[in-house]
Amino acid sequence: MFSLVMTRRATITDVATLAGASVATASAQLDSRVDVRKATGQPVPDAAARLGFPPNALAQGLRSGQTRTVGLLTGDLVGRFGIPVLLGTKTLSGQARWQRCPFGTGKMAALPFRDRQGGSVTLGMVPRVRPTMAGTPPRHTSRLNRVVFMTAEPAHAVPAMRMTSLHLATRNAAALWTALAETRGHGLFRRPGFVSVDGNERNGLRILLLSPEPDADDLAELTELARRRPAGQVVVEDPFSSVDMSDLGLTPRRLPVMIRHPAPASAPSTTPSTVQVDRVESGDQLETVERIVVNGFPLPNFQPYRPGEAVPRSLLERQGVDLFLATRDGAHAGACITVTDAEVSGVYWVTTLPEHRSRGIGRALMHAVLENLRGPITLTSATAGKPLYDSLGFDTVTRATWWA
Repeated sequence: MFSLVMTRRATITDVATLAGASVATASAQLDSRVDVRKATGQPVPDAAARLGFPPNALAQGLRSGQTRTVGLLTGDLVGRFGIPVLLGTKTLSGQARWQRCPFGTGKMAALPFRDRQGGSVTLGMVPRVRPTMAGTPPRHTSRLNRVVFMTAEPAHAVPAMRMTSLHLATRNAAALWTALAETRGHGLFRRPGFVSVDGNERNGLRILLLSPEPDADDLAELTELARRRPAGQVVVEDPFSSVDMSDLGLTPRRLPVMIRHPAPASAPSTTPSTVQVDRVESGDQLETVERIVVNGFPLPNFQPYRPGEAVPRSLLERQGVDLFLATRDGAHAGACITVTDAEVSGVYWVTTLPEHRSRGIGRALMHAVLENLRGPITLTSATAGKPLYDSLGFDTVTRATWWA
């Protein structure tokens, strides 16, 4: 016979374990979901009574419709329902029209919607359109008073506590591409849901999504921008994995988005004394950084290397942009670029030349960055670099989708 001795306050997970049910089923039963109780009986309420776990009064009120909204708040379902955190995330990305929260994928029989697939609940005062990328007509929800229930579960489902970090990383990436567009002299196009940089044939087109739910106009615009360019000249960076660009012949790859919150960095005890990292101050140093990044990262569209094309000298004068150059035994060995925008910084193009790899260059560069920057630091990691960033205290927020 199963027994459970509690030495702390019981949680919904403990109740589910004792009842032999999933956390979602246990939560639904305790929040007065009559249809679930009829289907599964009374093991969850009985388990809750044995453990002294009280039903969630707030969730019961939300379920009953008295607040004219929907939702479920339980103290230990962090990441499944995080309304208090998410109410502030849209401000970080400049999107104040909507506020959203992740929602479960179970049968939502108590909700006044015909479409009850898992998805996200968007709080607003008007009906919402769910656009598609496949050219099919956008799907409209029914006319509702306060709540619009999205008709399909988005691929960008990110735990609530991490969504703020993802918005910070996305905003910093937008700052990088804005700086590059303005210093390279490329076309810069901003919409609420994305930013694009339109260069020449070598530079190509770069599109960065800024929102997990771009509206129909933004989707149509970015699709048309990408459609105009031939294969090999388009990169669509989607931090939220919310769009499908396969109809345009683009292929996805997944890269981890990482963040490090302020904390002391351990001493780089394994870095050889022959490695030195300097912040770039001259045009000649900048050109060296550019050559290392183009050939070593690499940036194939900028090959063969042409000075000033990928990293213009005017970046040295750009507030918030810093470049770092690493040398080993007097030879140029690695480089990276950082961008600071408001309260967050980003690290880009961390590069070690092939002949200097496995010699502590990347770690030395990152320690120089950590000593120079304050506040949260974000980056998008290649597979080979992730163990280094893990060891330096970076956490994975999600895996972004890059279409090319």
